Amino acid sequence: LLREADLRSGTASLGKELDELRSRMQDSGNLQVQLEAEVKRAQEQVQDQLAKLTAARTAEQQNDAALTSLQQQLGDEAIRNSAQINRLSKEVDLANEAARQMHLCICQPVVGLTCGIGIILALHEQGGCQIVNSTWHTNSSNAKLKNGDRILEIDGTCVREDDEQRVQNKLVGVMGSKVVVLVKRAEDDESLPISIIRGVHSSTAGSRGSREPNSTA
Repeated sequence: LLREADLRSGTASLGKELDELRSRMQDSGNLQVQLEAEVKRAQEQVQDQLAKLTAARTAEQQNDAALTSLQQQLGDEAIRNSAQINRLSKEVDLANEAARQMHLCICQPVVGLTCGIGIILALHEQGGCQIVNSTWHTNSSNAKLKNGDRILEIDGTCVREDDEQRVQNKLVGVMGSKVVVLVKRAEDDESLPISIIRGVHSSTAGSRGSREPNSTA
């Protein structure tokens, strides 16, 4: 009877252990399912990150290609613009040379034709002469001169002590020739050299007998 009781007790204990083992196995199975689900989610996240990284690399490559193409286009455009600028510069040089040759053809054959620069002079209170008016309102060269300018030198020659007639005579020269006039402007402290091309003037421009208060040069 004692052995039967022990056997029954051992059988019951073994049954409990089996139940516990089954419970543990079930818990282990559930844990395995959870782990598999976590692994699957992690793999999906990694694949999603890889897809985003691939897309970013593709976009970067496309941007690099577009930038390279744009740089090439800008380089080609710069070359074309430089060539066009050089061509226009040459055309301007040719036009200037043609204008100079035309000026020489027109002005040089006229022997003895002299003129002034189209200004009216009067004595300055400090000596010498000043400009009181211009007889050529459309002469672009005279736009450099202003009424009230005091003439100090003509082509490097001092005229501070000269009267209107002497200054007038020194301003007269061959039509188309250049004369450099150094003037003192009232509002400026420094003297100003101005280059002017002589043009056609009135018949009194080169006369030497006039002693009128105002003389035209």
